Amino acid sequence: MGAIRKKVKATFEGTDTLTRAGVCDMAKANVEAGSFGSSGPWCGTSGHTADWEAIYTELDRLETCRSSSTINTQPLTPTVSVTPEAGVSEGTAAVFTLTANPAPAAALSVAVTVGQSGDYAAAGATGSKTVTIPTGGTATYSVATVDDSTDEANGSVLLTVNTGNGYTVGNAGAASVVVTDNDVPEITVTAGAGVSEGTAAAFTLTANPAPAAALSVAVTVGQSGDYAAAGATGSKTVTIPTSGTATYSVSTVDDSSDEANGSVSVTVNSGTGYTVGSTATATVAVSDDDLATVTTPSFSIDDLTVKEEAGMVAFTIKLSPPSTRMTGVYVQAKAGSATS
Repeated sequence: MGAIRKKVKATFEGTDTLTRAGVCDMAKANVEAGSFGSSGPWCGTSGHTADWEAIYTELDRLETCRSSSTINTQPLTPTVSVTPEAGVSEGTAAVFTLTANPAPAAALSVAVTVGQSGDYAAAGATGSKTVTIPTGGTATYSVATVDDSTDEANGSVLLTVNTGNGYTVGNAGAASVVVTDNDVPEITVTAGAGVSEGTAAAFTLTANPAPAAALSVAVTVGQSGDYAAAGATGSKTVTIPTSGTATYSVSTVDDSSDEANGSVSVTVNSGTGYTVGSTATATVAVSDDDLATVTTPSFSIDDLTVKEEAGMVAFTIKLSPPSTRMTGVYVQAKAGSATS
């Protein structure tokens, strides 16, 4: 009997190839069949009733198999673990699979806690919940997420198995499903009021919805005329903060040249993390503040010397500098004197 007790003890300490469940199953089967030795696991000889009875005694002492009118095994306690399904886009449910091993003999209620990173779970979806695992051994649990219109960082939904009655928590006691945001800001640009040369032209860029983090937007600055300051035109980057709007200014130069009025424009280019709205270009008028230099024109007439018998005399009147408009002058003829 000492050898049998050592064998049973070794089995329960994990140093023998038989399992605890295997010992219990063999004990129960032999008792219920009234056979005490033909399938004896260690004695190897038929009819060794004492050997089996010793095994039963030792098992009962170890409180694994209970003796009564018949021998019954105590069911193993299921270990519950959880695994995540694939990541989802906001608005799609996050799915988890809970597994009980071994499968429970009856439906098993498992306490879980649903949490999240970010703000994706639907109202009431987080907190303490209960998942029922059927005798099949697996159950899926879904957590609804919300498809909002807010641009935000990607997040996740987390499910944690809590301790409870009738099961133990496995090593994989928590799992998370990534939830991806599907809201991309649309960028538009509007122009400020017109300016006089030397005053900066202002533009407002708007992201809708407002970005979850500072957003870099590619723009191109152009002009009509020659008003923008050196280096102010060409490809530029505007950073829109989480408030959703940013002001961009283009410096202009106050020169001394009289020139036609012009303008400065900003165009939003395509880029990463945003789309370009319908109002992608805006223009600010720039007025010249230099008056043209005005020179007062003067008239002159050349002297003529003619012979007395010449009759009609033609004089040439000159305007200097020339004018772009019709200009008139009054003349008066006076009698002169003749010379020989």
